[in-house]
Amino acid sequence: MADLPAPPRLHDNAHVLSGAGEGSGRRLAVVLANAGAAPRALLERLWSRATIAICADGGANGLAELGFDRCPDAVVGDLDSLLDDVRAALEARGTQIVLEPSQDTHDLDKALRWVAETAADKQSSLRAAESTAATNEDLPAAREEGSLEHAGQHDRTDQSLPRQSIRDSAVDVVVLGALGGRLDHEMVNLNMLFTWADEPAFHRLVFVSEQSVTFLLSPGCHRIRRDPAAELRTCGLVPLGGTCAQVRTAGLKWDLDGASLSFGGLISSSNEVVSDLVEVETSAPLLWTGTLRRDFVLDEAASES
Repeated sequence: MADLPAPPRLHDNAHVLSGAGEGSGRRLAVVLANAGAAPRALLERLWSRATIAICADGGANGLAELGFDRCPDAVVGDLDSLLDDVRAALEARGTQIVLEPSQDTHDLDKALRWVAETAADKQSSLRAAESTAATNEDLPAAREEGSLEHAGQHDRTDQSLPRQSIRDSAVDVVVLGALGGRLDHEMVNLNMLFTWADEPAFHRLVFVSEQSVTFLLSPGCHRIRRDPAAELRTCGLVPLGGTCAQVRTAGLKWDLDGASLSFGGLISSSNEVVSDLVEVETSAPLLWTGTLRRDFVLDEAASES
């Protein structure tokens, strides 16, 4: 029997941007890169919600200038950009400084690897907790059957273990400061969306800049729910990794019906979301980019829709 098609994957931007919506209980990791400036209000909004907060090398210098109370959990990279005084101040406050000297990977790649390993450790802990909890559920019946040598063993079990699923323990990762600087830096950072697309420890990987929210749609079907509190309706579909032979959409002002997107051909830019839920089916990896509201980025009174 043929395999059933995978269900559409939901991308609910309200969780990663404003902390609401689908997956609001999921952990959030925020990575501050060093390629472009992150607006203070936007960074503070996301940084304050993060359960994991780290800087990629020189991203820590910009963070230090902002004077946030919360220090990063770690600074990761080859550390060629990290200022000595910033390093000393962070170390004094307990930040982990992680030297990764390899020149075969760049600082954002190294930072994402650190986040993935940290999230994977959490997943391993949850597997152990769920295994223990499942065993504990069998203890009362086993004791009734007289199979426990020591009846008091059940009384000592910890009934407070979290029953969070392994899938839910994956983190949503938001990267700031990856876009807005040198073009070569931007391109190598965008490549990380492809490099880490299949990482099981990441539920989502999203780039947020002063104007845009950007993420990768893998081959298959997707549903995208914009965050009205944070996003305007302007959007784009960019075939950055190569030709997308067939793209179908529903919920856009200019829907695509099996169109081919490619550099040197058609790119869907300045499109517009007209539905609460946009559906996209793509034959190849495809970048989705939405437009952030100025009042959300700068924490001003709402004036756009």
